[in-house]
Amino acid sequence: MAAVNYDNIWYANYGNGTSTGYWSVSKWTNNSGSGMSASVGQLVRQTGISTTATVTSGAGALVTWKNNAGSALVHNLTSGDAVVFTSVGATGITSGQVYYVIASGLTTTAFEFSATYNGTAFTTSGSGTITATAIHQGNERVYVCTQAGTGATSLEPIWTFTRGAIQPTDGTIKWQECTGQPSVNGDSVNTLTWTNVKQLWPLLGTIIQNVAGTYYFICTASASIATSGTEPSWTLTAGATTVDGGITWTCLGSISTLAYGAWAAPHARWMGAAATNWGQAGNTIFIADNHAEVGNSGSVMFFAMGSASLPCYVYSIDHTASVPPTLSSIKAGASITAGHALNASVTGYTYFYGLSVVTTGTLQISSGSTIVDTCTFSVNYMFMSGGSAKQINTVISCTSVSYVFSCGAASNLLCEGGPASPFSGTIPTALVNVSSTGANYFFEGLDLSSFGSGYTLVVAATSGSGYVQFKNCKLGAAVTPVSGLSDNEITVDLINCDSAGTNYHQQRYMYSGSLVQNTSVVRTGGATDGTTPISWQIVTTSNSSFINPFKCFPIAIWNTVTGSTVNVTIFGIWGGGSVPNKNQIWIEIDYLGSAASPLSTVVTQLANPLLLTAQATDTSSWGGSTTPFAMTIALTPQMLGLINITVMAAAPSTTFYIDPQVYLH
Repeated sequence: MAAVNYDNIWYANYGNGTSTGYWSVSKWTNNSGSGMSASVGQLVRQTGISTTATVTSGAGALVTWKNNAGSALVHNLTSGDAVVFTSVGATGITSGQVYYVIASGLTTTAFEFSATYNGTAFTTSGSGTITATAIHQGNERVYVCTQAGTGATSLEPIWTFTRGAIQPTDGTIKWQECTGQPSVNGDSVNTLTWTNVKQLWPLLGTIIQNVAGTYYFICTASASIATSGTEPSWTLTAGATTVDGGITWTCLGSISTLAYGAWAAPHARWMGAAATNWGQAGNTIFIADNHAEVGNSGSVMFFAMGSASLPCYVYSIDHTASVPPTLSSIKAGASITAGHALNASVTGYTYFYGLSVVTTGTLQISSGSTIVDTCTFSVNYMFMSGGSAKQINTVISCTSVSYVFSCGAASNLLCEGGPASPFSGTIPTALVNVSSTGANYFFEGLDLSSFGSGYTLVVAATSGSGYVQFKNCKLGAAVTPVSGLSDNEITVDLINCDSAGTNYHQQRYMYSGSLVQNTSVVRTGGATDGTTPISWQIVTTSNSSFINPFKCFPIAIWNTVTGSTVNVTIFGIWGGGSVPNKNQIWIEIDYLGSAASPLSTVVTQLANPLLLTAQATDTSSWGGSTTPFAMTIALTPQMLGLINITVMAAAPSTTFYIDPQVYLH
């Protein structure tokens, strides 16, 4: 067995990167050479390791870390880490600007740097001695004092960044990592109690409270499982220890005396809260609405760790509200901005509320089920490589000029509801690019009016397959619904979507044909929305056949007859000189044909493609075309319920008009 992480609430607040959020925690100091004094329970953060350094002149300028004696010093930096230089003299370096360590020239004591992440080596205009600060990008940590004393009088400790790590030395002070936990962020309600961890093996650095809820204790030794009996007799002196089976708890002090404020020791980056041994499946992460995180390093900017049985929740929270956060505390505004073209990857089963993500890379959802609510994404485009995603009230701004969404195999995307303009900035020429197999897209209740003339809703690639549905959406005038349908694997439906105030528009696009509403060629006494008579205009392509017919939307009607014959009729008209044969257009019906179970009975007019029987003639009056006809099937329902009728059209390059009103007689 091994120690386990039992925390389930985390706090993150980068603030503005200088004086709020994580940066409001007091920095370590050598107190002008006399050493800082610290009491048990006091919080501190690393300064960013500032030291004197030398820099060479010219291309590939080399920075060498120095100690106070002028000797080379190990810097512990890796490629991609951020550094800031001050007291730069005539070197051409901009004081206070963030630069990035690059792989070229990187040794244990020296490094080259670039003005951009993974960029080219910086060229200085002169050499000299400067002050260099490593800001530990992605490794910002808060530490709590567990043994009072006086700190080092010279160099800052080389901090250990792992969860709960006890720092090796800082004068006579002992520090222990405690970043983001509820206790040190003013949230005693969500702080674990001893009862939560009894008979368990908590991680080093876990902060709990006694059952009475009056004192905080931190795990300073974790050798085995805590005792399974009654609560230990706590030693309530700050800095004193209590042995609890294989666990040693150190008292930090009374909760009322410590008085940790809201957001007192948050993670600087939300990904810090989601990192191994911090966040885990089933957790909730609260991010302050003034969180303005910038300059992430690495290959992934945005991810989560939920599972199907233990989903995670990430909320943007009003930083001025009291903790723990409540429903009324939810407030959009937390932002995460990449300093370079970094892909934003979302994995796992997670709900996100109110976050703004800005990167010139791609937003990728790669597994699990993700919901983003009231978020803003400024990305190249959105790609799904697996799993499913649901977007609610979310705004997307894309730098891609081609499309907004593209999904990989077996992916599902649902976008619903939203602001007046869910897409901002430069609008790509297409909304969806269907280029993979088995991807499904659903758009419901969206204002898509920004995609107007000259734009396309769906671009279908030759290799793509899947289904795209638009339902109850506002369209741009003269938008092209779909282009590039070159095989039978893609269907695009627009259900009650229009640019004007109508409620009867129905469109379907397939390789074998298309269906659109028509208000001119209509049947007298036929389907209407109450004001406007309508029909379905079916135009098949040259690819339509018995094997690959155009399939209309199913038409449903409630049946109230059982045990007796019911004739089901759909009326149509076409431009042929005589009524069409049943192998050119026909109907298929499913109904409740058994009284023993709801197993449906399926019947069709066309049992064989060689069937040349003509449809019935009809004398209905239509507003256009030439030859009306009727398609009828007699059936005997055994239960009350829906009868579903589907019109199938196989005649190639042909136009039919169908009255979508069903007649039972």
